[in-house]
Amino acid sequence: MGGKLMVDQRQRGAALVAVLLATAILLLLGTGLAALANDDLRITRLSYERALAFNIAEGGIDYARTYLTENPAWRQTGPFALGAGSFTLAYTDLGGGRLRVTSTGQAGRAQQRVTAEFRFGNPLAGTSAFRALGDVNIARKVEVVGEMLVGGTLALTKSSDLEVEGDLRVGGDIIGLVERDKDAPVVEVKGDLYHSGLVGRVRLEVDGNTYPDPPVLPEYDPAETAAYLEHEARSWNQYYQGNQEILLTDAAYPDGSVIFVAGSATVRGEWNGGWLTIFATDTLTVNGKVECSDSARLVLIAQTSLRVDLKSNNDVDAYLWSFGSLWISKQTKEVKGGVLAESMDNEPGNKPLSIVFDPRFADGLPGLPGSLVTENWYEGGGN
Repeated sequence: MGGKLMVDQRQRGAALVAVLLATAILLLLGTGLAALANDDLRITRLSYERALAFNIAEGGIDYARTYLTENPAWRQTGPFALGAGSFTLAYTDLGGGRLRVTSTGQAGRAQQRVTAEFRFGNPLAGTSAFRALGDVNIARKVEVVGEMLVGGTLALTKSSDLEVEGDLRVGGDIIGLVERDKDAPVVEVKGDLYHSGLVGRVRLEVDGNTYPDPPVLPEYDPAETAAYLEHEARSWNQYYQGNQEILLTDAAYPDGSVIFVAGSATVRGEWNGGWLTIFATDTLTVNGKVECSDSARLVLIAQTSLRVDLKSNNDVDAYLWSFGSLWISKQTKEVKGGVLAESMDNEPGNKPLSIVFDPRFADGLPGLPGSLVTENWYEGGGN
């Protein structure tokens, strides 16, 4: 009996040890599995937060694009709340109407960045050698190499023939300001002619078709455009108060920069740099020959009036843009680049004036609100 009891006790002891070992192993396995589950949960949570932060960063780019389209000078940085996170914005002006925007999205512990590069386009650039939103008066022979758009009336005097090597689109009437048929000005159009009607004595010679449809010209806000140009100029430290004389020869203005003159400005000389825009809030006068090298692009903009007042047979290599009137002297032989104005008059003269479209200059027009173009898009960065 005593031997049997001892054996049973030993068996019960071994069983207890086995149970304790099994329990310990199960506890270790449970702890390990719980740790693995927690790690998986943390990884899943972090992956979710990273994806959310990335989506928020993309939303930040969309947010910036919306406001920059309305106002190119907009530069708010945030933070801005979005869903379960937030984003901040950073800006780098690249010149030439180009802007880099970096959006950093935050969700929980995760951060993600998205970067986009925008260019402010110009809906008025088009492919036209000549655009006037209002009336145009021609008092000498004018040749337009490219398309010509006139939002208002087109009036011609004696000896003021017009030759357009493209389409001619006139929103109002074409008016001949002469009394005799033999003095009637000739309007020669190599492409199609669009106009509302003829008034007075005018001879039409049209190679293409004639249509009654007036042109549709995009509008812009001069105040918003001026504010944007001022912002660009200040970023280049090229904002000037009072009247300025700008001599382009041997000048070293940065490529893609804007000069803003709060007053009147005179411009002349040879520009050998890159892309340059000059803006004057009052009258901008070209009082000498303006030349550009093959790599240069020059845009001259006046808020009130732009005058090309050359005293000898010279050319102007630039895109001319006036929010108000444009006046061209009889000694000006050629404007190479293009013309955009509210209205135009030219000094009567016997020598012809040639206005030539050059896309190199038109591409240099500064951006306008409502014309934002996405050039590049970069993803990545964060934790």
